[in-house]
Amino acid sequence: HALRAYSAGLDGRICAWSLPADGKVGKGGLRPTWECSLLAEAAASAAGGSNQLLNPRLAHAIAIDASGDLLAAALGDGSVELRCASTGQQLARAADEDAHRGSACQVGFLPAAGADAGLLWSAGNDKLLRIWSIATAAQKASGAKGGSKQVPTRELRPAFDVRLPHKPNWVTEVATSKVALCVADVDSGTLAVYDLRDL
Repeated sequence: HALRAYSAGLDGRICAWSLPADGKVGKGGLRPTWECSLLAEAAASAAGGSNQLLNPRLAHAIAIDASGDLLAAALGDGSVELRCASTGQQLARAADEDAHRGSACQVGFLPAAGADAGLLWSAGNDKLLRIWSIATAAQKASGAKGGSKQVPTRELRPAFDVRLPHKPNWVTEVATSKVALCVADVDSGTLAVYDLRDL
């Protein structure tokens, strides 16, 4: 069985990789199983947003949910995206008024109470820690012979915000009986734990 790995970087690409289980890579090297160019997508859709010139749509961080089905990306234009981990197809994008006012620098998934909803967090250079609700939505798509069918997609909805006293350098989930995030700022030497169930 092959192992899956994902990469993202300041070249504006997110890639999925299939790694041999034995760790041996052939002479041809590895090639991505899929890749998306965030800059090309932004240019094609002309939906870069008001921050586009100063904060290009580069991937600052990615995360994979516990099921391995969803990939989240924190982007330089302040937006947060949700993609299908097996194909790279964009499922949802939170931008414009829902986006961070500076680069979104980190992202991660939180455990969810229901099967049809999940929680995602993002942290940005705007000193904002935002919790997102991931909802499944049905979108009509044209089918053959003029019919239409319901295609499942996702929506990112802001659930609540935590205003941080500093830009976060590092954020991680804390293993407790509750849902909590630990936020570090190395410049000021502070470390804070936020219990999200109490907010």
